Amino acid sequence: MKAFLAQAGHNIYLGDFKPFNTTETKRFLGLLLLHGLSPSPRISYKFRNQEKDPVNGNDLVSEAFGANAEKRYKMWKTFFAVQDPRKETPSTKTHPNFKVDPFLHHIMKVSMDAWDMGEVLSCDEQDIGFTGRHQDKQRVNYKDEGDGFLTDSLCQDGYTYSFYFRNMPAPKKYVDQGYSPTHARVLFLFDSLKEKNHIVGLDNLFMSAKLAYGAYTGKNQVKIHGVVRKTQPGCSYLCSPRVQKESQ
Repeated sequence: MKAFLAQAGHNIYLGDFKPFNTTETKRFLGLLLLHGLSPSPRISYKFRNQEKDPVNGNDLVSEAFGANAEKRYKMWKTFFAVQDPRKETPSTKTHPNFKVDPFLHHIMKVSMDAWDMGEVLSCDEQDIGFTGRHQDKQRVNYKDEGDGFLTDSLCQDGYTYSFYFRNMPAPKKYVDQGYSPTHARVLFLFDSLKEKNHIVGLDNLFMSAKLAYGAYTGKNQVKIHGVVRKTQPGCSYLCSPRVQKESQ
């Protein structure tokens, strides 16, 4: 549809374009997955056979795509989209990830369907690092992944159950109740759980008496705890006069 609206073959790629079928699209998506797992300086290097390029070449990819693969990939990359191109483009202030939102929603759904959450889990930030430029890229010098997109996530035993990207507006429901954007995202993630009475460990940067009260009186009655330390904020933090006054 996107290629049709752009009049591919007439206004762009003159006389050289033909529509993509489902099989071809699946092959290119598989190529992107392979490139993510085994990166090359340029993805087009994978179209070479291993006799010609023993380091970056790939015999399977070379055989599957055949001749003219690099130009065909450029066409596919130009027109591939995961949203209906006929829909009006939303504001980036309210939908900063609109280009990939359908994909993110799908990932969220299958992630929650594929995992049976145990009683004890954790909530923390995750970093999706990359080297390019983007207006939502954040400076991250405290994780090995480096600068990139940040999300708040519910996880268990290394598995990411649900997530909320930080470049998205915080859930209005909880912001209107006086919660900070960080706590609003955490409470939204708690609402995604399918059972009540989970125990969730949080970094102490997330902790507050107000959040603890809101989590336990919320939809899924989540019990939260921070990290116990002798000198830094921990259990003693929740018992401080200021926090007790806040909780009241």
